[in-house]
Amino acid sequence: MALRANQIASSNSTSASSLQGLPMFWNDPEQPPSMEWDKWMDPFTVALMANHSISWEEIERTPTEAEPRVKALLGDLPEVSASQKVISLLFLSLGETGRKMFRDKNPESAVWDLSVRQMRENCTSVFHVERN
Repeated sequence: MALRANQIASSNSTSASSLQGLPMFWNDPEQPPSMEWDKWMDPFTVALMANHSISWEEIERTPTEAEPRVKALLGDLPEVSASQKVISLLFLSLGETGRKMFRDKNPESAVWDLSVRQMRENCTSVFHVERN
């Protein structure tokens, strides 16, 4: 019985630190973010590809006639659906404190109206910390 309780407790604590296998950026207002924004984006993009088969580079890339988007790198989703999924997952992965800070600094922008590139730029302007 104690083993089962430990398993339940550990599964609940991991769900608070990840969303569908994606790392959480800043969930606890009493603690600093789990890591710096620029460093956090690397595991996020890897987890996005591993768990959802969506390549951040492909979704952010501007397609041309000669090089259209590769649907297999978009999780076999239409481009619009893949973009909306990435934006939603990124926003939710910011964590409770990260989402609040994002909304406080960008009150005029509706997340669902942003492109992936705009979402990343907005997040970078909110969370990137300049180092000397």
